Amino acid sequence: MKFYFLCEAVFPEDKGGVERWFKKITMEIAQRGHHVTYLNASGVNEVRDGVTYRSITKESWYYLPGGVRSKRQALSFAWKSLVALLRSDADVVYATSVPILSVLPVGVLKLLRRRTKTIIEWFEIWPLKYWIEYSGLVSGILGWLVQLVALQIGTFRVAYTGRAVKQLSSVSLLSNRTNVLHLPGLCEPSFSSPPDTTTLRNDVVFLGRFVDEKQPLLAIDSVIEFINIGWQGNFWLLGKGPAIDLMKAKIDTFSGFAHQIHVIENPPDDVVRGHILESFVLLHPSKREGYGLASVEAAYCGTPSILLDYPNNATIDLGISPSLVVFDGNQEKIAKKLKFAFENQAQLRSETLDWAAKASHAHSSSATVDYLEEIIGGK
Repeated sequence: MKFYFLCEAVFPEDKGGVERWFKKITMEIAQRGHHVTYLNASGVNEVRDGVTYRSITKESWYYLPGGVRSKRQALSFAWKSLVALLRSDADVVYATSVPILSVLPVGVLKLLRRRTKTIIEWFEIWPLKYWIEYSGLVSGILGWLVQLVALQIGTFRVAYTGRAVKQLSSVSLLSNRTNVLHLPGLCEPSFSSPPDTTTLRNDVVFLGRFVDEKQPLLAIDSVIEFINIGWQGNFWLLGKGPAIDLMKAKIDTFSGFAHQIHVIENPPDDVVRGHILESFVLLHPSKREGYGLASVEAAYCGTPSILLDYPNNATIDLGISPSLVVFDGNQEKIAKKLKFAFENQAQLRSETLDWAAKASHAHSSSATVDYLEEIIGGK
């Protein structure tokens, strides 16, 4: 079958969780003998691992200052997507819901070409309040209305967490909600414990974009609190984004502790994995996560995650380390949880590796692709 995937971003040019997932799923579908085309806005035009990448915009997408998306770029990608899809011979179109405008051309294609099966992937659904905080009052209301329309589109509407499936069903304006599917998961199908699971680790790692919603500044403040109660390890902040200057300025204000806090911008995968393996915990104070691939990646290394209990943080649903969830996101309570994780790391690591072993079967990407082939009749 001929699959067309629709996503602005491409890994490794872009480092987010969605990009990593789209690389994985497109590779796996291609390896099963399907023809896969990846329409993107990252300037990538080549064949990688059996997947044909086509960049359909003149310029590569990027975040504006403050970590928001450009409306102009989103409109351009949506228009170019419509043109490319109408000219395609796609049997299946699989699109992510980010940016939201790119879902609309999939709906137009479905109206004009009913034989084509369309799959819209929803990691999260933004409430109106968040839209307004993100884009302002007028743009936020318009964005929420576009999202409401986009939520109705697709032969199948798919999600990976219970809260996303529940949200999808609750906002369905059409009477038929049977096309809302809960896919197994995104975890690697192969798992082996890291070579050394008994040595005490002394570092903490942060992995994610340097933007406000990931709260790297709160992470730094919390680690300073942890240092103040006697911790002597290293804190590694891995990622990239517009908050990097603010992060470095904050670290400079704690000059006596600056040697313990390190920022590495856009590190390669081997560096990321190395620091995760040397850390007893992933400090992940994000306000919003649609799944939590950073926490899954860490779990496969035996590194549990400290998470904050925000309404839009679906990583908590994975149940990796329930005892490390912080229910009041202030730096003092996060520092206490860091201390708890350090003192109980052997037990937490064992529990985390057990979770990863089970997830590699029950919640694997291979199980997800099996399910997709089944629903589209592609086996």
